Amino acid sequence: MSTTTLKNEIQSRVNSVTHPIAAKELLKIAIETIGLDLDLSNIISVLNTTTSSVGSSTSDSDLLALNSASIALGVTNKPNNHTCIMPYQVLESASLRVVRGGGGSYHANQSNFYTELEQDFSDRGFETAVLSHATNTSEQTIVDSGTGVSGVLTHVKSPSLSASGDMVITVTVDGVEHAFKMSTIYEYNEDRVLCVGDFLPFAASGTNAVNYGTGQHSSYGLSDISEGIMLSPTDCLSRGLPIGLVFKDSLKVTFQSSVDPQPSSVLHKAAAAWLTYIPVGVE
Repeated sequence: MSTTTLKNEIQSRVNSVTHPIAAKELLKIAIETIGLDLDLSNIISVLNTTTSSVGSSTSDSDLLALNSASIALGVTNKPNNHTCIMPYQVLESASLRVVRGGGGSYHANQSNFYTELEQDFSDRGFETAVLSHATNTSEQTIVDSGTGVSGVLTHVKSPSLSASGDMVITVTVDGVEHAFKMSTIYEYNEDRVLCVGDFLPFAASGTNAVNYGTGQHSSYGLSDISEGIMLSPTDCLSRGLPIGLVFKDSLKVTFQSSVDPQPSSVLHKAAAAWLTYIPVGVE
């Protein structure tokens, strides 16, 4: 078989590639193109579509195949390895706090909690968003960045529900969805919320006895519904914990529940916070 004939056959296979395609099959064809100076526009387009659909269920072998195909085709796009260590827990609104820079704190069942979060923090390297009124069981957007932005999402707080039900916070980074789900049991005057990210749990030993630096961390021996602090994204970073979802082009955060949120003008609010840059050493 002549070189010309071989190139034509491989070019035909490249041109006939369509999405969806198995990652390993895509890699096999990509390797065949090396050094042949072919028109790769179609297979690169399929690679772009395939990598954009990478999710948490994508196997390591498929990620490796897509990465290798990217190298073989001489392109820079490859699956984002989103740093993804995002713990989540349920806390009471009355026990979840933000700590003011000048001292003191506000609980999530107080309007000042959200007033603090709605300030301009751009000069401190992070941003926040508040969903002012979650009204029903439809999916509602807390933040939608659009494209061309990057950073690290560190915190999301849900509204409280009006009855026992299911809550889901969906975080979409660079087109990849991550869903955080929790069922809550409604109890009068507890107003529980779903917290995703670096919320520092505490057990207060008295009415105002939380030591914000070295307090009694809530652990196995303490109640699962305890005090909690919504740290700022920069405080989260300074603790040296790899908590956060990295986004390199876009961020969207939504909330949905199986029952209506609380009708209270404070308890139906949700919030999110994120770094506006990707720290050195984080992929």
